[in-house]
Amino acid sequence: MKRNQIPPVHKTSFDASRIFFPKHCVACNQVIPASENFCPACLEDVWKVKPPVCLLCGDEQDHCSCRGKSYFYDGCAAPFYYTGAVARGLVQLKKRRDKDRFLFFAKAVADTVNREYKSQRLDCVCMVPMYKSRLREREYNQSEVLAQQTADFLELPFLPAALQMTAPAAGQHTLNRKFRMGNVLGVYEADGSLCRGKSILLVDDIRTTGATLNECAKMLKLAGCECVFCAVAAITSPFLAE
Repeated sequence: MKRNQIPPVHKTSFDASRIFFPKHCVACNQVIPASENFCPACLEDVWKVKPPVCLLCGDEQDHCSCRGKSYFYDGCAAPFYYTGAVARGLVQLKKRRDKDRFLFFAKAVADTVNREYKSQRLDCVCMVPMYKSRLREREYNQSEVLAQQTADFLELPFLPAALQMTAPAAGQHTLNRKFRMGNVLGVYEADGSLCRGKSILLVDDIRTTGATLNECAKMLKLAGCECVFCAVAAITSPFLAE
């Protein structure tokens, strides 16, 4: 697989504020030109998901590993693989509420949505919620910020209250595949008054096994949602470990 050049998020123009608030590499925080998103070294370590894509797992069709599996959501798509510079950048999202970094990933997600779901009706955007105690600790939900900005790029309504997390769960990253599905059972609720009859775009930062997205999609559909299409900034893939 060849690594790709990453286009700028916005048209290049002189911005005087950059003198005092320079732009930083999405992955390593090195100061970079305003027209770029990664420093040269990190750019060499960016892996994009290339069409054609399997919309069950979000992986390239040549590397699809979801054959024989079924999900409650109707599709999953991502611009990047969760490895290298992108993985480092997404870890930064959890630590720092950096405007440029969020804009970069939100624009990438929105572009992927426009490409992969161009024939689908999308009524609104919601995000994977965070439990209230975790939100107080973190001070913000990176998935909410990402979903809000993705909705802005797509010019779709954002429904932050469509899903709520009603019970705590162990961090999915601490569990192996066998336990991730059970870890999220019964911890989400959907508001039928907001999502009934709608085709929803569900946004999160990372898809690993799909357990969280699947449980959220299940609850949205039980609440009367017509379709749930997922979009994440990055996916993990078995072929990267080969």
